Amino acid sequence: MSWFRTGHFKTAVHFGTLAATIMSAALTACAPAPSAKNEFFQATNQTGLKTDDGRAFTGAGKSTELQTLKADAAVSGSNEQDRELASRILVASIDRTNKEFLRVVLSIRYIGRIFFDFSANNLQAGSDRQFTAQTGKAPSGDAVPFELSLQCNTAPAAKGTLPTCAIATLSLKETRGAGARAGLIVRTQDSSVIARSTKNTVKIPALKRLLDTFKTAQTRTLQTFEVAWGPSGFDLQLGDKELCPAGRLVETNELDEPLRIGCPGVTAPEVSGRMLGNTTRGEVLLEFNGTHRQFILPNEEEQVYVVVQKLKATPTTKPTATSNATTAQAKPQPALIPVPAPALSDDEIDTEDDGPTAVPEAPIAASEKVDTAKQNPAPAPPTIKIIVPPQTGTGWLIPTNPEHPATKVWNKDRSNPIIDSAVKAWLALPRLKKFATNFLPNRDLVVGQITSQGAPAETAALTLIESTFFIEEGYPIQIGGAGEVGPWQFMLGTAKSPLLSLPFVKAAVRPSGKKPGSFDPCDSRANLELSSRAAGRYMNYLIKMFPRDPKLAVLSYNWGEGNTDRAMDKLTARMTEIKNIGLNYWAVRKFNMAPIGPIQYVEKFVSAHHAFLEMEPIKADPRIAPWKAPAQCAR
Repeated sequence: MSWFRTGHFKTAVHFGTLAATIMSAALTACAPAPSAKNEFFQATNQTGLKTDDGRAFTGAGKSTELQTLKADAAVSGSNEQDRELASRILVASIDRTNKEFLRVVLSIRYIGRIFFDFSANNLQAGSDRQFTAQTGKAPSGDAVPFELSLQCNTAPAAKGTLPTCAIATLSLKETRGAGARAGLIVRTQDSSVIARSTKNTVKIPALKRLLDTFKTAQTRTLQTFEVAWGPSGFDLQLGDKELCPAGRLVETNELDEPLRIGCPGVTAPEVSGRMLGNTTRGEVLLEFNGTHRQFILPNEEEQVYVVVQKLKATPTTKPTATSNATTAQAKPQPALIPVPAPALSDDEIDTEDDGPTAVPEAPIAASEKVDTAKQNPAPAPPTIKIIVPPQTGTGWLIPTNPEHPATKVWNKDRSNPIIDSAVKAWLALPRLKKFATNFLPNRDLVVGQITSQGAPAETAALTLIESTFFIEEGYPIQIGGAGEVGPWQFMLGTAKSPLLSLPFVKAAVRPSGKKPGSFDPCDSRANLELSSRAAGRYMNYLIKMFPRDPKLAVLSYNWGEGNTDRAMDKLTARMTEIKNIGLNYWAVRKFNMAPIGPIQYVEKFVSAHHAFLEMEPIKADPRIAPWKAPAQCAR
C-alpha cells in the first residue's frame, strides 16, 4: 500500500529529536533518590522474544541463549520485583583492561553506576569459569546492596589466570527487601568500524576526528548486553577521549533512538547521536551530528555515520611451492556510505545472511533527481499493444524488458537465498495460477498503461500482493482497513495527489466488524485502466528517487499502511535518510530500519516477479472476459 500523501512528500531531512520516555517505576523504601548525574540514558522497551524469526529479539546473539537464561529458576522473573529490577538495568559491560581482575559495570536506574570486581582468587573450587558472588561497590568505594555472580561461557584460561570472558552470564541479586533477581548476558567482540559523511569535509572537531580515524575500517571493541525480561543495549569503545557511544538495541528502529555520547568523567562535546539500526548479530549503524556555528553565515548541520560490523574470519590459504609470500589479512570492507571511490564488488561486501548490505553509490546525477515541485507529468500516451514473442525468456505472462535498470536489479537478486526460497513458495501456491488465469485477458491493458509511464512491466505483480482483483472471479474491488480501494489499493490521500492525476476519487466506507465496506463504483481507483496508469506513474517516480536500488521504491510503495499524518512525516524522513546515507534494501533489512511488513512486502514482490518468469505457461481461458468499466462511469 502506498504511503505518498499530498503535502507530506518532502525532500528535506527531518532530524527531530525524540525525547526519551521515562518509565514510572515505584521506588522501594530503601532505594536512593534518582541521580541524573549517574544515569546514562532512559530505556523503556523490553527484550521481548515474541517470535522465533529473530526480528522481535533485540539482543546481539542467539535468541535461544536468552530463552535459556529466562528459564533459569534463579533469574526466572517469576515475580513483579524481579521484572521491575530487570527493567531498570540501563548499561552492562565488562572492563578487561586490568589484568588482575574483571570489572563488571552496571548502571541501574535510581541507583547509578555500580562495580563488581572478580579476580582469579574468586573462581569457585574446581571451576575455571564460574566465579563466586561478589558485593557491588559505588564509585566512591562504598558497598551497595547488590551481589553478582559471573560465569564465563568461553574457553577456560590457564590455571591462576582470568578467562577472556567474551560471553558472560551474570546473575544479579538485591540483598535487601524481597531480594529481587535479574539475569543478563554480556558479549564482547572485536568489530570493524568505519565512518563516512555525505559531505566532503566536516569542521566540528569531534566529528572530524571520528571521520579521520575511521576513514578506513579499524578494529574496535563492541560490548552488547541482553537482560532477561529487560532491555538490551550496547557500548562501543572507539578509543576516543570524548566519544563513547552507548545505547539501546531495539526490534525495529523506525524512530530516533538516542545515544549516550560522552565518556564517563568527561564532558561530552557539542555532538549528539542516535542509532539508525541494529542487527541481532551485534552490529549497529550510528549517526553523530552537530551544528557548526559560523559568523554571519547560517549555521551548518554536520553528520558522520558509523557502521559497526562483526569481523569476518579470514580464510587461511596454504602458500604455494613457487611463492613464499604470506597471505595478507583481508581488511573488512563495509560499504554502507557513498564514498568517492570505485564501487566494491559483491565479493568485497558483507553478503552474510541478508545479501549485500549496500550499494556503494556515487552522488546522484542531476539528471536522475526528481523535481518534487513538478509532480504532475505530461498526459500519458495511448495504451501500447504488447506483442510477446514465443518463450524468449522475457516472460509469457508479464513481458519484461531485460534492459530496464530496475529489471536488472530484480534479476541480480534472484540468486539471493531469501528470494530463492520465496520463489519456490510462490510456485507451490495455487494463487499464482489463479492470478495468471484472470490477468492474461487484461495483460495488454495493464502492462501497456504501466510501461507508458516509464515503469517496468513487472510492476503489475504488485496487484498479486495488494488485492484479490485478479484472484477471484468477476474482478472484485477490495476495500482495505485504511480505506484503500481497487486492484492497486491506493489510499485516498495518494489517489488525490497531483502525481497520480486520477480524475475522480471519493472516500470509501471502511469495513467494520462483519459489515463490508462500500465505495463509489466510478472511483478512479476501481478503474483498472486509470489506476494501472497511475501505478506506473507512481512507481516510475519512486524508482527515480532510488535509482541505485529500486527495491527501496517498492518498500516506499508499501510502507505507511494506515499511518497517521505524523507517522507519514517520520516515514518521509527515514526514506530520505536511507537515500542520503547510501543504503540499499538489504542494509535496511539487515539493520531492522523498517517494520517487518514492508520488508516482507519487497521480498514477496521480487520473488513473485521471478515466479511469473519461471511458472509453466497456461492457455487463455475463453470463458473469462477482459475487465470493462461500469457503463454508468463513462469518462
